[in-house]
Amino acid sequence: MNDIKNLKIRPYKKEDINEVLNIVQYHIKNTFKNKFSEPIIKFISEYHSLESILKDSKKGIIICAELDNKIIGTVTLINNYINRLYVSYKYQNMGIGTFLMKNIEKIAFENGNNMVELDCYIFSMMFYVKLGYKVVEKKSDYVNGDYLYYFKMEKKLSAN
Repeated sequence: MNDIKNLKIRPYKKEDINEVLNIVQYHIKNTFKNKFSEPIIKFISEYHSLESILKDSKKGIIICAELDNKIIGTVTLINNYINRLYVSYKYQNMGIGTFLMKNIEKIAFENGNNMVELDCYIFSMMFYVKLGYKVVEKKSDYVNGDYLYYFKMEKKLSAN
C-alpha cells in the first residue's frame, strides 16, 4: 500500500451511490466476462443493482476506501454477512481489499459478531483463505438458464 499513503476508510454516504455502483458494475461487466456466461453476469449485475445497494445501505453498514476524494473500493456488512467487496481495477493487488476486509471485520466484532460469513467464487477463494476464512459449503444456484457455483465461507472473529 506504499503508493496509497493517503487512503482513508470511511462510512458510506448517500451521495456515494454513483461511485460505488460504478466500481461494482464495472468490475462485474469487465472482470467476470471471461469467468461466467452472459446469463450469469446479468444475474450478478442485477443482484448488485442500484436498488440493492440502496437497500443494503439502510439495513447494514457499507464502508468505502477513499483516495484523493475518490472512492476506490467498498464492502458491505449486514448482520454477520459480508458482501460486495469490490476495488477499482486500477487499485487491485495493492492491499486495499485486505484493508477493507480487516476494517469491516472489526466493525462486525464491535457490533457483537463472533463470526462472519460470506459467499465467494472459486477465483477469489484464496484471497479469503489468506484472511483466515474457511470453506463450509459448496453451493450452486440455477439462474437464467445456467448454473452459478460458489462457496460459503466463515471466519471466527476475536479482539486483535
